[in-house]
Amino acid sequence: MSDQSNQRCERWETDGLLALERGEALDPHFDTCPDCLAARSAGEAVVARLMQASAGWQPPGDWEARVFARIAREQPARRFAWWQVLFPVLAAAGLAIWLARPATPGAGTDVNAAPFGLSLSIVDAAQVVRGETPKPGDALSLRASVGGVAHVGLRVYRDDRTLVFACGHADACPRTADEVVTRVTMDAPGAYRTLLIGGAAAVPSPAGSLDTDMARAREAGLQVVLGEVVRVW
Repeated sequence: MSDQSNQRCERWETDGLLALERGEALDPHFDTCPDCLAARSAGEAVVARLMQASAGWQPPGDWEARVFARIAREQPARRFAWWQVLFPVLAAAGLAIWLARPATPGAGTDVNAAPFGLSLSIVDAAQVVRGETPKPGDALSLRASVGGVAHVGLRVYRDDRTLVFACGHADACPRTADEVVTRVTMDAPGAYRTLLIGGAAAVPSPAGSLDTDMARAREAGLQVVLGEVVRVW
């Protein structure tokens, strides 16, 4: 909160935005601090105006790279990691992400039994004002090659801690022949990862944590494929 010297509180910029990005609960400070309330209100107003912009309007293609580069120059150690500067530059080369990895076998798994892999791509939301990186409202288009495995589980996590999509335990995955195809909307900022599980044993129920779910699948002797990180801003 602002002190008697009239120094402005900057905790919203330094802590609040990062907490929202990670899906964490906000500190009670942000409910009462006038400076933080004003900063949050101003940011939400900008987002609301951008969402109302014409679908034909696009910001300059390099705006995110320039913003992150300036932040890195002015506050190199304050709150941004190296990948936050590097990622927008790499993303400019192409936003579609395709992944085909061999499975990580669990105990007793025959890795030659059937093809098993995962591919994903980004589907733009029509109403989102575009930049260079995926935005809230964009979707992950997922296609899993599962061969003839008896049981399949597909899960998507935000920041490795929040389960945003799951099928294959209580509900069957949308499976056609040897593939599972589905689309998952990324409705909040964060780092999204996809986990594909399959094998002869039943898929364990999700615990909500990527690390825990992956460990349980391996303990059950299931094959595991972990998707690349997709960062949403």
